[in-house]
Amino acid sequence: MTDLVISQIVDDALISSGYSPAVLQAKGGKLRAITGACRTIRNPNWIKEEDDLIRTRLGDLSYGEIGSIIGRSSNAVMVRAKRLEAGGPTHRSGWITIHKASILIGVDIHSFSGWVKHGLIKGEIAKTTYQNVTMVNFEYLKYWLTRPNHWPYFKVKKMRPGYLRNLVVKAQKRWGDEWLSTRQMADMHGLADVNVITFQLRHGKIPGLMCPHIGGRDEARWSFWFVRRSVAEKWRRPTQKDIHVEWVTPSAIEFMLRKKEEGLTAVEIARMMKRDKRQVDNYIRKFRSV
Repeated sequence: MTDLVISQIVDDALISSGYSPAVLQAKGGKLRAITGACRTIRNPNWIKEEDDLIRTRLGDLSYGEIGSIIGRSSNAVMVRAKRLEAGGPTHRSGWITIHKASILIGVDIHSFSGWVKHGLIKGEIAKTTYQNVTMVNFEYLKYWLTRPNHWPYFKVKKMRPGYLRNLVVKAQKRWGDEWLSTRQMADMHGLADVNVITFQLRHGKIPGLMCPHIGGRDEARWSFWFVRRSVAEKWRRPTQKDIHVEWVTPSAIEFMLRKKEEGLTAVEIARMMKRDKRQVDNYIRKFRSV
């Protein structure tokens, strides 16, 4: 087999595997035209175009993907990246992995991963040879951690002591308030049941914050409500008269009694009226006895 035939086989293999003809041409050597493209035998020396590609695309592309473009192995690209001090896909300047971020914040990695998945936190994918790693920008993470609407998602006391924790503590002191769960608010007012609070939150009677996917859950219906302490302290439990005026009008009473006479259950009537079944049942009993 002649050298020319061997060169042709090598060139065809490189091009078919994704080797850039422009890089081949930039490397110099004996050029020859094949199907309209300039081809050459790979030069073992690294050229500027290859180094620039590693510096600009490492992180967006894995070692293997860069290697397939320039016709080198993933190990060769990895070694070259270290010599260029270009870091690796997971060592981008100003970025940290979500695993490290979850440790700093003191939350489970699955929760943090779920937040990224559902768009609560912005993340980017860094491609390594064997897997994709999610990264988060450190400056953006600082911003996210210091927003009051995000504080129900993590607890400062569980954060790793250091810069980020001190940053959040200072932000909370400046805010001068605190988020309470519906359970905490109910305990403040001596309520065993949180339903009256949750009902008013859902209907806009109390200003609150709904936090979906707190544990990284897939379903948005797993949401929790939070209320500012300053709001919770001023809140007063609605009286039976307030509840009656809210929706139990004469026409509503007539509708409930009529449907009950038609043989519908309190559950079915409540579903039709989009009301709590226990309230509907109580009002039916009350007004039927009048």
